[in-house]
Amino acid sequence: MDIPVIHLKTGNADVINSKEVLFIHAAERLTLIHTKDQVYRPAVTLKDFAEVLLSEGFESLEKSNLTNINLVQYYDKISNEAYFDKTKEGKSVRVSRRNRSKMD
Repeated sequence: MDIPVIHLKTGNADVINSKEVLFIHAAERLTLIHTKDQVYRPAVTLKDFAEVLLSEGFESLEKSNLTNINLVQYYDKISNEAYFDKTKEGKSVRVSRRNRSKMD
């Protein structure tokens, strides 16, 4: 699924595929889309994404994020962090206690 976005650093309009999205994070009134190497700003809210992307493998792992479960490479049960690479050095998202079962 194609998602229209604004590149956060350059301000350029672009379109990305949902399969590239690691997670979508909401902070205050700003929603950010994280891919492996970039960060984008969408034109819709996190709630709007949740309705559309659940069928694409996205799950809410914490109140402020929507995560592509298919791209999680490692889950640390002690820190409750889901990582998108096995080295645990790249991007990660927090998993709430309520949603830990989604990582099993």
